[in-house]
Amino acid sequence: MSWWTELALTEQAAVKTSGYAAGSLLTVADLPLVEVAAILAATDRIERMSGADRVRMLAGRRIALLFYESSTRTRTSFELAAKSLGAITTLVSDKSSSIEKGESLKDTGLTLRALGAECIILRHANSGAPYLLAKATGLPVLNAGDGMHEHPSQALLDLRTGVDTASGRWRVWLWGKNVTDKYYWIHAEKITDTVARVAGMPATFGISVSSRF
Repeated sequence: MSWWTELALTEQAAVKTSGYAAGSLLTVADLPLVEVAAILAATDRIERMSGADRVRMLAGRRIALLFYESSTRTRTSFELAAKSLGAITTLVSDKSSSIEKGESLKDTGLTLRALGAECIILRHANSGAPYLLAKATGLPVLNAGDGMHEHPSQALLDLRTGVDTASGRWRVWLWGKNVTDKYYWIHAEKITDTVARVAGMPATFGISVSSRF
């Protein structure tokens, strides 16, 4: 049993009320340790399930993917994940909807809610956009990247990939031709901060950067 499963099963902690709909993931910055552990434990449990069992988890639930930026990996990952759990998905982009005519984020979110969306996955260029959408619609909102702010699902994925085998020191390597982009530095900082809080490791993390590509 992984350490996060043990924690999720044994730790009793008061879950903070954020003022947003249950199920929202807007940031990792203030996620309580027990919630991070519960998320990681859930991924372990789902991974072990058969495809037939997984597809019943969200059978018939309606999820809207609202993307104001072009995306391949993030959009496809969310869409395939939702479909693998049985959800019905619809993609709304800024290039093929009333957004192109100037419709606001709030109005678009309210329209999606009126049409039956039960959850919205949002990718937006402006930091803080997921908070605005969550408050306006009252729906669970998953932040799929909001400008220079955060990409919380990616941070949790990276955390799950590496933290269980880390010991004493965690290094985040930024590799590629765009490593000077501030977005990548912020993402690396979020990962290392989450590792420090979740794994209880000393705050002696190093971020090594290579611009070779």
